[in-house]
Order: sequence, then structure tokens, then C-alpha cells
Amino acid sequence: MTGRQIKKLVIQMLTDARNIVKTSCTQKAFARDKNGFQCYYYEPQAVLFCASGAIKLSAKNNKAQWFEEEMTFYLFKAANNITDLIGNWNDKPDRTQAEVLEAFNKAIAYTKRTKL
Repeated sequence: MTGRQIKKLVIQMLTDARNIVKTSCTQKAFARDKNGFQCYYYEPQAVLFCASGAIKLSAKNNKAQWFEEEMTFYLFKAANNITDLIGNWNDKPDRTQAEVLEAFNKAIAYTKRTKL
């Protein structure tokens, strides 16, 4: 896979993850079912996702390899100056869905202007 292809895939994964969080945001778990119970992000009953869970689901849906998934996490963190785990950033008690969506927007824009 060329750098251009990886970049295109990462942008697609960030965009897909953003769209997942736009309709179904949660904290303190990669994913939750409709009753709010924690579940695996890849299970069919998963309907709510944190930023990390959304990226993982997007990677799975896009059949991404480990490298592309890690690149997506890295670019999300770099674009938003996050030095902690994305999950810890996402789970701050005052973190809003709007802030998570804005972080994805920044990551998408950052990735578009970054040479891979």
C-alpha cells in the first residue's frame, strides 16, 4: 500500500469514526448496548461508542491492518495535542460530544495536510 493509499484509508476511517460518534457517543467503555451495558465494539448489540471504540469499529469495517489503525490513533492524538490515551481524554467527566466531533474534524484536516 502506498503512502497515498494509506492516507486515503486513514481519512476514511476518521470520517467513518466521526459519523459513528455523531449519532452514538459514550464514555468509560469502547462500546455499550441500547441499555447502556458495556459490550465489545464489534458485537452486533453495540450502539454507543467512545472515540477509541469508533476508530476500532471503523478499522474493522474498512478491513484495515494493524498499521493503518495505529496510524489513525496517532494522527487523532497529534492533531489534538493529546498526550494521554484517547480513552482517558474521551472519558473526562466534562468532555462533550461536540468536543469529540471537533477532535475528529481536526484529525481529518490534519491528516489531509500531512505527508505520509
